[in-house]
Amino acid sequence: MPWEGGPRSELVELVRTGRLEPCRALDLDCGSGANAVFLAEHGFEVTGVDFAASALDQADRLAKAAGVDVAWIKDDLTRLRRLGGDDQAQSGVIEGEVG
Repeated sequence: MPWEGGPRSELVELVRTGRLEPCRALDLDCGSGANAVFLAEHGFEVTGVDFAASALDQADRLAKAAGVDVAWIKDDLTRLRRLGGDDQAQSGVIEGEVG
């Protein structure tokens, strides 16, 4: 699958050197979740968005295996119908799209 692989090396470097500190993060086109899970493992509050249900299922399994919470949203980045603002994404209202 085109979205498989570990977190991007540039992201890993930014986090490990402290240049990118934990905050709220939105991973657009998150694929199988490697970047989102990596960030969550390092204290970030992460929401991942992708249109491929199979990728999000894989991402959810990865997050559970790592013992981290990530909100997953199935949506089309050209329309973003389900990303309704901070309150909706933060509350987990749309987290149930996967699984």
